[in-house]
Amino acid sequence: MTSADAKRSARLDPSVALASTIRRDGLTEAEAEEFMARAGTAIAASSEVDGDDRAVRAAVAAISQLPAAQLKRAGGILVDVLGPGDLTLPEAHAAAEAIQQAAGADAEVLYSEIRDERMEGAVWVTVIACSIE
Repeated sequence: MTSADAKRSARLDPSVALASTIRRDGLTEAEAEEFMARAGTAIAASSEVDGDDRAVRAAVAAISQLPAAQLKRAGGILVDVLGPGDLTLPEAHAAAEAIQQAAGADAEVLYSEIRDERMEGAVWVTVIACSIE
């Protein structure tokens, strides 16, 4: 397996990102069911960035792929930040904050961070905006 193949296998598709976000946020099964029952229409995007401010830049690149009007109307947003071992909690939090600012104060943003050495310095952010009215 090449380095690029390993990195690709470390990335998460939206359904896996959703499951890992729910699990890592410590939601009970009832809370997860309630969140998903409200999910309604959902849109998703991902982006990978390395270098300075990689998590925030990946978050901004991911949400730039989504229609701004729908993002603003999202009631809930799940964010999965996947990065190497040196990914920090403040870095992941800054990515979630950038998404919160783009979405608006009314959106409930849940995020998780996952460390995987196969990412080799890059950060991959997956955004799932749901409950779009």
